Order: sequence, then C-alpha cells, then structure tokens
Amino acid sequence: AAGRRGLGVLSPKAPSFVAIDKNTGQMVWESALPGEKIIHSNWSNAAVGMVKGQPQVVFGGGDGWVYSFEPKTGALLWKFDGNPKKSVYKPSGPGSRNYFVSTPVVHDNKVYVATVDAHLVALEPGASVAPKRSAANISSRPIRPKNLRQCLSL
Repeated sequence: AAGRRGLGVLSPKAPSFVAIDKNTGQMVWESALPGEKIIHSNWSNAAVGMVKGQPQVVFGGGDGWVYSFEPKTGALLWKFDGNPKKSVYKPSGPGSRNYFVSTPVVHDNKVYVATVDAHLVALEPGASVAPKRSAANISSRPIRPKNLRQCLSL
C-alpha cells in the first residue's frame, strides 16, 4: 500500500506485508496493516527473531507503529506507537506524526528500533515497564554484529 501526504492512501486494502513460504513460493498470509493510516508509504524492512521463546516477524509500519506478527499465521502479537503521544496526523498537511524508515533488530528478548523522532527505543514485549529511550538523537538503524548492539549516528 502506498500513500501520499495530502492525497491519503491510494490502496488502503492492499497488503503492506506478505509472508511467502521459502520452499514453495506460495503466499502463506498477508496483512494490510496499517491500511488507511499510512502517512506516506511503508519503508521499513521486516526483522525475524525470538522474544521469550516466541518467534516473531517485526516491522515498522508506515503509520509510525511497530507491528509484531506470529510468523506462521500472521496473527498480530503486539504493536507499539513510536510517535510522541501528543503527535497529530493531518492527511492534508504536515502533522507531527511520522513513520519508520529503519529496520528493527530483535535480540535478547527485546526489540530495538530507531523511532521517527530519532531516538533508539528498547521494547520488551509483554513487560509492564515503559520502553527505554535513548537520550541522544540517532540517524540510522540499530545493528547487531556478533552480539554487539550499537547504533550509528551522523
């Protein structure tokens, strides 16, 4: 699905995410999330990982939310709003909501993602604690070479 600021979403029912069986090439499931709430387009790549023994497919949606799906069925496991709570989406102009362009990283039962307001957030799905946000702004996706978590900043 693709949208344009001021024009709305051109095809809100088109899938934003499609899961394909690597052995057969057949589509297993699809999701149209975030649908009409896409701000401009969906840019984030998906990440696959385990969180507390649960395999997950995680991606940053074009509406500023991080979505986690069960890989085999496509069932929504959880979602997280990466925008400040006071942000506003205005289809006709520049609101304060934005979307993800970075790829999440799943490691050690957490999901690390660079938010639209340029902070690194460590999400612990299912925990009762608030996400931890970096104090400094960043400008790239988190990476994890050989168990080292870091985020590059320009």
